[in-house]
Amino acid sequence: MESLEELKQELKQQKAAIESKGGTVATVHTNPSPSEITTGINSIPAPNLAIATATTSDVINGKTFYAGDSKLKYGSLFNNSNTDELMDLIFQTNAMGDEHSFYFEIPAGQTQVKDYLFANFDRSLTVTLCDNLTEIGIRSFYYCTNLTLYNFYEQTQLKTIGDWAFQYTHILDLSILPSSIKTIQTSGFRNAGKECEGIVLPTSLEYLGEGAFFLNNEQDYDYLNFNGYSPTILLGSVFQGGLFDCDLVVPETVTRILSYFNYRGHFNHIILPSGLTELGMYAFNVMSSETSSKYAAEYIEFKGETPPTFGLDPFNRYAVTLNIPIYVPDNSVEAYKAAENMGKYVSLIKPVSEKSS
Repeated sequence: MESLEELKQELKQQKAAIESKGGTVATVHTNPSPSEITTGINSIPAPNLAIATATTSDVINGKTFYAGDSKLKYGSLFNNSNTDELMDLIFQTNAMGDEHSFYFEIPAGQTQVKDYLFANFDRSLTVTLCDNLTEIGIRSFYYCTNLTLYNFYEQTQLKTIGDWAFQYTHILDLSILPSSIKTIQTSGFRNAGKECEGIVLPTSLEYLGEGAFFLNNEQDYDYLNFNGYSPTILLGSVFQGGLFDCDLVVPETVTRILSYFNYRGHFNHIILPSGLTELGMYAFNVMSSETSSKYAAEYIEFKGETPPTFGLDPFNRYAVTLNIPIYVPDNSVEAYKAAENMGKYVSLIKPVSEKSS
């Protein structure tokens, strides 16, 4: 196996050749054998250098380098402090010859973008996904604030978005997510849709994790489409901070809405299903600002005759400050007024027959 210095020298020579030809596009090779590290780097002619990732200890000069491995925690192969020497081995150029920008392709045949693979990559990063992915791993693109992503919306086999996979990437249009997605794990798209106009849940969605779309409350959204998603539980903080200029009509299948669901967010009208048995602490804020009524909800409506169990301050103080009515079935007004944690809202609870059409 060649020494680290020898590999560096060869890469410098290849980098010069690449720059003379106007740059390159890199390919991420996943989990090669130790021998493939050096042969892969040395045998692929410019302008097609490879960045090899590995899981063995016999990689470069006896050092272990992990890509997509939890050993890196919140870092990645490309910026973790333990991989400085490997960074020297990675050619630092792109098609424009800018050594602070990187282009990568996830090669055909890969089904997963590995956990943590590009996490915290704070440089200009362009990634092209292959066609047959089934999973975007844990923190795969976490905090990639300068990311360009190709071939994401076109995915047809993608099933799982891992925990914090796209947190703080900002770039994604959440209205056209791949329709094949079944699972969005904890904070999968947290603050990922800063520039989009609304959110449409994938048609095949089966599970929406806690904080899945935890949103930046400086961004307005024109719509939220459940698109047939019919869970029994809506977990906490799923749309926390989301300022939606539309109604929230919770699917009739939902029996529990957990804490902070849309805390510090807004919907025009909040309509809760007839079978609701639990509404968690601070589930809704009904207004996002103490000083502006721009985001004040017009009303809240419960369809269920039996009040759910209420957590602490399910509508926070703004409902009282703004005198936002809470409509309930006519024969259930007293039951709602007597429910635990609803004392501060007693004056707001009204029979639904009083609601104007």
